[in-house]
Amino acid sequence: FNIYSMLIRGGEFKESNQDTSSSLMLVITQVVRPISMIVLFYYLMTPKRNKIILSILFLLAVLTCFPLGMPRFFAAALYIPLLLITIPYMRKGNNFSLIFVLSLLVIFPFLNSFRDFDRDTKIDLAPDFDMFTTGHFDSYQNFALIILEDIVTWGNQLLGVLLFWLPRTVWPDKPIGSGAYLAHQMNFSFDNVSANYFAEGYINFGFFGVFLFIIILAYFTARMDKLYWQNVTKLDNNLFKVIYYIMLGMLFFVMRGDLLSSFAFTIGYLLAFYLVLKIVNSSSYR
Repeated sequence: FNIYSMLIRGGEFKESNQDTSSSLMLVITQVVRPISMIVLFYYLMTPKRNKIILSILFLLAVLTCFPLGMPRFFAAALYIPLLLITIPYMRKGNNFSLIFVLSLLVIFPFLNSFRDFDRDTKIDLAPDFDMFTTGHFDSYQNFALIILEDIVTWGNQLLGVLLFWLPRTVWPDKPIGSGAYLAHQMNFSFDNVSANYFAEGYINFGFFGVFLFIIILAYFTARMDKLYWQNVTKLDNNLFKVIYYIMLGMLFFVMRGDLLSSFAFTIGYLLAFYLVLKIVNSSSYR
């Protein structure tokens, strides 16, 4: 371990002997790492806040969840809720949509510079329109490819999503992510490709799966929106707001895919929230 492992996503400054696929690293990444940020969310929702405590929690959250030291989807899932909680302006009208588009043009390529960071890496905040011609936006192309090749697993990929927690030592043939599955089916030279939410529907149940997945997502988001607006005018420390903002951040990851990794990260994030809530509740009874 070194400090660069937390601050830089990859490159010559990061330790090369880390096994990021091990069970321990997955637990640390998906459950332990978000705890500091969720504690900050919780404290921001309390009506009475101490500035010193808030500053300490903020520094701990940023240090342990440094945006340059994690994949862009995870950074978005963590920092979108933080921005929505701390900046009310973003929750008004179309402000969030406009800021999101601006972030896509500026912050998105900026964070990508730290994927393989070294001394010669040039950091530029200017919009990089070349990214639209590279693999950063392969999601819908892969969706079209899945339809063109008629790749349907009849629920096997979905079963792997629901049983993501089951070790491969127990289930050696457990499905891999749908993007990687597509890459293997097409004999790509690499398998780090995406499969968006609609592609997940097709790869599981064909065109019926696309409509089924849309209905499920529409129902879930409508339900969450309804509960949010029913609770938004209540106490400032209403914890459902935290859950809502967390799920809003993770929604971008779920839509981008693949579903196996996004679902696992979402469950890990919610588990971290549950652990924080249990600790806070247990301490309040003392």
